[in-house]
Amino acid sequence: MATPLTAAGQGPGDLIVQAPDVADGLLLLFHGVGSSAEDMVALAQVLARQLPCHWVVCVRSPQPCDLGAGWQWFSVRGVDEANRPALNGGACRAPGHRSFPDRADPLPHSRGRQGIR
Repeated sequence: MATPLTAAGQGPGDLIVQAPDVADGLLLLFHGVGSSAEDMVALAQVLARQLPCHWVVCVRSPQPCDLGAGWQWFSVRGVDEANRPALNGGACRAPGHRSFPDRADPLPHSRGRQGIR
């Protein structure tokens, strides 16, 4: 069963599928356009069984999909092969987007913190 993520600073709609007390890693699943975090739960449960010492979290994008049901990380309206490269660069700057660092801290640097072995 997935648990809604409620930690401070986390987005509504994110789902924790597995949260071991001491973790070896973190697996984040990101859905596609028109989908949701809930749509990833079955896959996340399979992966969680394979990675019992990992946090497994389904992340929901911040924007309702402007093409119908579901959610989106950024709008794909008007995207075609000619303008795709320029538009992809702006995805991380979309309004309401929770930013991620350019690269995560290496795991060895993080060991011993936040319950990571």
